[in-house]
Amino acid sequence: MTTEKILRKHAKTYASWKAALEGTDGDAFSRDPGDGTWALGRICDHVLEAARVFLDQSEALTRGTGTERGAGMFAAIMLTIGSMPPGRFKVPDLPPALARLGAPQAMTKDEALQGFVALDARMQALAPAVAAAPKRLRSKHPVAGWFNAPGWMQLSEMHTRHHLRQLKRIQALLDG
Repeated sequence: MTTEKILRKHAKTYASWKAALEGTDGDAFSRDPGDGTWALGRICDHVLEAARVFLDQSEALTRGTGTERGAGMFAAIMLTIGSMPPGRFKVPDLPPALARLGAPQAMTKDEALQGFVALDARMQALAPAVAAAPKRLRSKHPVAGWFNAPGWMQLSEMHTRHHLRQLKRIQALLDG
């Protein structure tokens, strides 16, 4: 997928998150939805932290840090489909440097909105370098396999969109 197409998909996902967050009561960010999942504030922290990690990988590859190799089957399938598999997943055991992804911190509505604005700005700023990065240079995701710079950027958008479904489901539980 081209960087321009990734940015177009990101813009739609970002707009959906922004609208959903703006339409959510600030108190809902700390309320337990009661279905065994995280509160909205923790979901936002997870999504934003994952995006930071994914974009850090993308940026490192633009500087030439990585391994020349193919994507691997799971990464290639996800990138071709353009979406994470549907359903609910438990964050797997991760290396200590990534532990926060499985144990996100609570954040307020304002912190979440600011985080998504910063994510959008970083995606836009990083795009030209990502478009020019060597396509065979990759780094490894601990679960999904090997991604190049555009692949990490696309994974960031797909993961953010995946959790948008969760956000809407939890909002319905809280409103119910």
